[in-house]
Amino acid sequence: MDRPPENSAADPRVAVKRRRSNVLFLLVITTACTLFLAGTTSSTVLLYVFALSFLALCGYVYLLAQLRQRDAAGWNDGWLDNY
Repeated sequence: MDRPPENSAADPRVAVKRRRSNVLFLLVITTACTLFLAGTTSSTVLLYVFALSFLALCGYVYLLAQLRQRDAAGWNDGWLDNY
């Protein structure tokens, strides 16, 4: 028997927050694994892959910080919907 998803009527913000945390976790794991492999194998290619994954992690953290700051400041609080 197929059961309907439990979170079908849940707030979509919860799903967005879960998706963002999953992406962040994936980037952290990727960065850590490539750092470990670059250190143990002393491969130049893995060092470049680590650098790219680290830059991607830093960029994503910056993006999340900007989104949180924009939400806290009340940016786009519905003023356009009034016109």
